[in-house]
Amino acid sequence: MNALLCRVRYLWINLWFILQIIPFIPLFFMAGYLSYPKGHVVALWMNRYFSWILGIITGMYPRVRYQNPKKKPNPRHPHVIVANHTSVLDIPALALTPFATVFVGKDAVANFVPFFFEYFYQFHIRLNRQSLRSGHQVVTQAAKALRTGFYVAFFPEGGIRSKRPPILAPFQNGAFRLAIEEKKPVLPIAMPFNWVIAPKYRSVKPFICPLMAHVLAPIETAHMTLADVPKLRQQAFAAIEGCLRSYHPHAFSHVTRTA
Repeated sequence: MNALLCRVRYLWINLWFILQIIPFIPLFFMAGYLSYPKGHVVALWMNRYFSWILGIITGMYPRVRYQNPKKKPNPRHPHVIVANHTSVLDIPALALTPFATVFVGKDAVANFVPFFFEYFYQFHIRLNRQSLRSGHQVVTQAAKALRTGFYVAFFPEGGIRSKRPPILAPFQNGAFRLAIEEKKPVLPIAMPFNWVIAPKYRSVKPFICPLMAHVLAPIETAHMTLADVPKLRQQAFAAIEGCLRSYHPHAFSHVTRTA
């Protein structure tokens, strides 16, 4: 019976996923013909609309929470977002937030429809982790996006690396160096349930947990230098880990920090 329900849920999600993609295809192509940054703005807001509708229809109960609802980050002031990465749902979850966000993702994410269309038109930043040149280009493009007024989102674990989600894998330095160099705040965001809904290499399981992005307090970098990268990385790691620990205390009962 459980296997049948999982199958029905899986087919339900795929059906609505396909139905949602169809009207977006011409819109993404139209956005591709708009000049920068107008095309990006249109595509990124379509991202947000798609994520909310998909979450509602498929029973993933999308929601955005704030650590301090009275002091929400200003969508007009660019931040460098850093978030935990445990599932293919992480990009849709981040897209729920009210920030026009450019994502830094590896080339393989371009195969994830409908985000394929945005990568195709370079609405997001593609990273080949095997290429040093690609890494340099990512930094240049991310800095340009920040200066243009976009948020830029990184998964500092470097992919879905955790062996025991929601426990975090060690963070890499790139996002934090960029934030300090560009003097932009770092915005930690925790996604506590995506690994439960859609764990890596397993079937999607909706109707059990919300598709949630928990926005934490920004970390200012205006006073920092590159010597503060390890400190900044640890602060962001501790903030995200603390949030995840509040949702899953038993999972962290024997964890030593590894930022």
